[in-house]
Amino acid sequence: MKRCAAFLIGLAMVILPGGGDLAGETATPAISSGDDFEAHADSMRAITRDRFELRGNVTFKAAGIVIQADRLLYDRVTHRGEAQGNVLYAQAVGRLAGERILFNIEERTAEMTQVTGYLEQGIIFRAARLLQIDDDHMRIEQAMFTTCTQPVPYWSFRVSSAVIVRDRYAHLFNPRLKAGPVPVFYSPYLLFPIKADRATGLLLPQVGFSDRLGSSLSNAFFWAIARNQDATFFMDNYSEGSVGLGVEHRLLPSARGRSQFSGYFLDEKGLDDVDGPERERWNVRYRLQQKFGRKGQLLADFNLVSDGDYFLDFSRDLDRGSDPSALSRAEYVVGRGYLILNMRMERREQFFGDDTVVQSRLPEAEIRLRSRRLGKSPLYLSMVSSAAILDKSGTGFPTGSYGRVDIFPSISAPMSPAPWLDVTPSLQLRETYYTRALDPDDPARFGDALAREFMLFDTQFLGPRLSRIFFDEKGNGRLKSTIEPRLTYRYLRSPDSEENARILRFDEIDLLPGDLNEIQFGVVSRLFARKVVRTPAPAEQEGGEIQGDGSQASTAGLEAPKPSSTGLPGVLREENDLSLLPSGEEKAGVKLTSPVEIMNVSLTQRYSFDRTLSTDVQFLDRDGDGVETLETLAESHLSSLILDARVNPSRNTSLDARVGYHILENAVSDASFSASLFHPSYGFLRGSWFFRNGLDGQTLNSSRLRVNGGTSFLRHKISVAVSLNYDASLARLQDQRYRVGYDTQCCGFAVEVLDRDFIGTNQREYRFVINLRGIGNFLDLQNGGSGQ
Repeated sequence: MKRCAAFLIGLAMVILPGGGDLAGETATPAISSGDDFEAHADSMRAITRDRFELRGNVTFKAAGIVIQADRLLYDRVTHRGEAQGNVLYAQAVGRLAGERILFNIEERTAEMTQVTGYLEQGIIFRAARLLQIDDDHMRIEQAMFTTCTQPVPYWSFRVSSAVIVRDRYAHLFNPRLKAGPVPVFYSPYLLFPIKADRATGLLLPQVGFSDRLGSSLSNAFFWAIARNQDATFFMDNYSEGSVGLGVEHRLLPSARGRSQFSGYFLDEKGLDDVDGPERERWNVRYRLQQKFGRKGQLLADFNLVSDGDYFLDFSRDLDRGSDPSALSRAEYVVGRGYLILNMRMERREQFFGDDTVVQSRLPEAEIRLRSRRLGKSPLYLSMVSSAAILDKSGTGFPTGSYGRVDIFPSISAPMSPAPWLDVTPSLQLRETYYTRALDPDDPARFGDALAREFMLFDTQFLGPRLSRIFFDEKGNGRLKSTIEPRLTYRYLRSPDSEENARILRFDEIDLLPGDLNEIQFGVVSRLFARKVVRTPAPAEQEGGEIQGDGSQASTAGLEAPKPSSTGLPGVLREENDLSLLPSGEEKAGVKLTSPVEIMNVSLTQRYSFDRTLSTDVQFLDRDGDGVETLETLAESHLSSLILDARVNPSRNTSLDARVGYHILENAVSDASFSASLFHPSYGFLRGSWFFRNGLDGQTLNSSRLRVNGGTSFLRHKISVAVSLNYDASLARLQDQRYRVGYDTQCCGFAVEVLDRDFIGTNQREYRFVINLRGIGNFLDLQNGGSGQ
């Protein structure tokens, strides 16, 4: 319909004479306004001086409210109006559509029938009647809530009435949850959050089932304490009498820190067919990340658990469930110049059946000096020193703590006698003092103090280095291949063996490789490619409010930049020198490119001057009595050949391999392969294989294969994930997990199967999860258990 001339309705009312019987009408489109409103319509009719009617494509604006309809009546004195036909009512709470509305602009109230509304978080509701109480409150009757846009929603809440508070909650009375047309849940009252930010209140209950504890009903209460912290309290009730209580607290203590505390307690009362007594089980974890200044950082991760089987019984992650330990640690790191100070505390519980070994650092201070030149001399000094109070308790260990001071300086003199050769001799000294060591007569208790010292000398030779650059058709260097022969000589004389036996083994400082007088030789081949450097992403914002799952900017790594393996500045200058790989694009400023290592292959072997590194042993029956004994057939001062390879053709593809070849047995002694492939459209695939050949006659052959993969179909609506752990030596699929998910516009479904089959125990679980958009997990059914 064409729009043409317009006039002001206020002016028309002044011209019209008073009286209820007088009326005027314009058939032309109109744009009208008054003291407190503005209106647009195809036609207007003045009923009285203060009352008028608009028809056709009506748009009425007043006091932040917008009404669109086919017909609208308004009284400018009482500020009351009525709209009919395809009514659209937009105000602070949301957008509402209906058949008819009565409204009062001054009192900010409205009454609407046959309403369809759109709220935050994509929530849609339909109601037979709606009452607008004020800007922040509305009441609806005989309503339906959902986030589904289908004509028959996959899920919906039906309520007899509800009170909606803007940016806070919807108070639902007699809510019934329906899956399609089928009712699946009822409650006399439910508090439903409708704000985009966090909101305090009860979360939707979840139901579940497990063979171990029976059917369950889980309730949770979320508390938005402040903008920078919140807490969730859990309560799980199981049909067999078990009760679980949990809490999770998230906090942003400052703009550069975050912490999370979680705890769970279970009064376990298992089913009749599940072995094991009733017991109290619990797990507590606290994590903290906090930055100080530019180079200071505090990290803490405390993990306490009631027993060694807790994670095996309740964790669905294989690595966590198969690790019978609980590690707690706190670490503060600060760096300044060449110095790095590390303060740490640590407690590790290692579970061995009914026995538990506890190792503690209470605390430890470590100072690291990065390689630094001594004045104008050719010498470089680096050092790692520490002081700690240690404690190791358990069966077979003495009771009590002891102190340890360790000083470990290293002096090197890198040199380049020729452009193609680098030589780096170094001398390492280590002095370690123990306030108490094991008693030589009774290793189960402590004796006198002990001081241990040793010296390690080594010299590394790199070269002659060979390289070649491969050019493209434009003359730009795109690939560079280098070959580097390497040789390292090491000499070490270990302390007295009797003194060394008195040292309680705690970490790598207490371990010694024994006497060394050997050389390691090999060759390294490296391949570099010129690739476009990715534009750095904007710096991650620190601090702020907790949103969603409380995730914040990741914390930078603790490790300081490491010097080159030789300690010689610029020893890798050829590989990283852009001038050796000229690029016309780079010079023109079109693209920023840089050499990237895409392949590294090395072959190494060791030779000892004073001890055997390889033996050929077999079980033989020399006497013919049917009893075989392990005998040595050959020995060699040469070690096995070690082949290492790493290939990274792209950011999303990698391959790592390591193979050891026994020179006397002429067989592979050990091998490992791992590969990773990722594609944003097709999914990911990761695999690894570990092989060990028991050539020493004392270890068994082992071969393990692990595969993880996932993909999606139909525009990511259907997802499939698989995780397998196969022991080829036992022909046993020890761990397998399958997950199939289906996601719609407003809900998701997932089916997961977990099957573990280890020697001595087996576990099989089935899980079915329903997730509702805007609500979270509604149903989480688990069925399964473990056995011996």
